[in-house]
Amino acid sequence: GNGTGGGISGTVAGPAYQAGSAPSAQRAVPDVAMDADPATGVATFINGAWAAYLSGGTSLSAPMWAGVVARLNQSRAQAGHAALSVTPASSWVYTTPAAAFNDVTVGNSAPLGAADPCLAALTCIARPGYDEVTGRGSPHVSSLAGPSPPSGRQYHSVPPRRIYDSRPSQLGPGQTVTIQVTGGAVPAGAAGAVINVGVTESYGAASGYVLLYPADQARPTASTVNFNQGQTVANLAQVALSAGGAVNVFNAAGYASVFLDLGGYFSASADAAGLYRPLDTPKRILDTRTQIPASNPFRAGGPEQMDLQVTGPAGSGLPPAGAQAVVFNLTEVGGDASSYLAAWPAGSPFPGVSNLNFPPARVLANRVTVPLSADGRVTILNAVGTTNVLVDVAGWYSGGAPGDDTGFKFTPRNPSRLLDTRGPLGGHPGQLGGGQSLTVQGLGSAALAVNVTVLQSSANSFLAAYLALPPDPWASSSDINFQPGDILPNLVVTKVAGDGTFVVYNSVGQADVFVDVAGVYG
Repeated sequence: GNGTGGGISGTVAGPAYQAGSAPSAQRAVPDVAMDADPATGVATFINGAWAAYLSGGTSLSAPMWAGVVARLNQSRAQAGHAALSVTPASSWVYTTPAAAFNDVTVGNSAPLGAADPCLAALTCIARPGYDEVTGRGSPHVSSLAGPSPPSGRQYHSVPPRRIYDSRPSQLGPGQTVTIQVTGGAVPAGAAGAVINVGVTESYGAASGYVLLYPADQARPTASTVNFNQGQTVANLAQVALSAGGAVNVFNAAGYASVFLDLGGYFSASADAAGLYRPLDTPKRILDTRTQIPASNPFRAGGPEQMDLQVTGPAGSGLPPAGAQAVVFNLTEVGGDASSYLAAWPAGSPFPGVSNLNFPPARVLANRVTVPLSADGRVTILNAVGTTNVLVDVAGWYSGGAPGDDTGFKFTPRNPSRLLDTRGPLGGHPGQLGGGQSLTVQGLGSAALAVNVTVLQSSANSFLAAYLALPPDPWASSSDINFQPGDILPNLVVTKVAGDGTFVVYNSVGQADVFVDVAGVYG
């Protein structure tokens, strides 16, 4: 006959996820139903010619189902949901609500007609609920795609403060801790947070990484801070929160001390404050090497701090008066001691947190999101020794004042990898060469928050992400400055082109790059 081959397996034991569905201790063969009738199959083009027959049955339904799952996972990834998965104990097909399937309740697959013994055994009759003919039924694909991502949220600044420090203990290999973010300064219902993630005192593995992700999501393939053994490094993260307002902190290998500094959060707001305004090209407002602006000292001696005017008049390309917070890349060049830089609203006391930790004789950078004082200034502190400091403004969050009430809301999401030159992901297998750029396919949005990591480099170089490649990248800003052997990340908030793409450029040598998306602006 041409009916389904459903039934009970004679050799495979029933998996835990079928308990309560299949009426047997053995594996019930069908999980779902697809169109398997050869008479409604598809034409097949094989070796340059059309086949003389239609392909139907399992030959059609199996690849159809594989395609459905692939499309579902793609949609779920774009919405920030975990991928569909099957383990010996759990299968998403059986944990999905019944409304996600069309329950087939009429018909049978008795190939021998009315005398077929499968009718008496009820193993070939479609009936309400699970049955051995059609499984749970045929899929409603839109229901399986998972809930829609939350609508965009606006940014709210908080005074920088430390919300977690593993010291004197350390996170061990494969260890995960859950940190409650909401409560106190961050209200319940916040969808995401801006957190500076620091790692120090690592040992036991040549390299490793720490990942922040929503506490109610499966751990994704992504990273927040990558580091070599013994390295002290920090990276800004824009991370989605669980429904309960928590994040998981995962340490992949070895032992490491980890600390988290909260800078702000994303939640719905009734006014126009907290909308993001990205610049097409970052604007340098401080370079102590060349005295930009001329009023600042040539070098920032430590402990020494300087106040920097960030806002400017209309047409200056700077945040306007009344802007709530600024996003900039903070770079130190050639410090003569192990130290750190910190940034906070001018006129406020030092909050006791750091934004960029660095050893002597290096060039290192980190993204900073910092509230502005009422007159639009930030204070920058160098703790020890002397170093040159650069500030490149990437954008700002509106304060809701007239003329500063436009911009984009942010939708945080479970991190996912867009590009990895170490493999085929993203369409650029192989290292990025000196003077070369690659195009990264982002998501449908106006701007993206992405974590960019560089590793396995062959030369001293810099990496930068742009809306479009500038005529002279050397005259533009950089996002990551690195040496051979470094593993360095940095959060990049970049506008994207109309087709959802942006450009990553490497100046010298060869380097591997991977890019993880943390959220979208739109």
